[in-house]
Amino acid sequence: MALGLQHGTVRVVPHDPAWIVVARHACAAVAAAGVDLLLDVQHIGSTAVPDLAAKPIVDLAAAL
Repeated sequence: MALGLQHGTVRVVPHDPAWIVVARHACAAVAAAGVDLLLDVQHIGSTAVPDLAAKPIVDLAAAL
């Protein structure tokens, strides 16, 4: 699995189920780092939608 893109590149790839796993770990890490500040951290964007082709960039949103 490859995540990210070179600067100035746009590429859409088939959905990769590993994105969900990567996002779950990233959400947990961000939540742990901001334990006293954050109410919630969620995986958002096209990589969060099963079976949807997307740019290989995992987006997160954090609620204060």
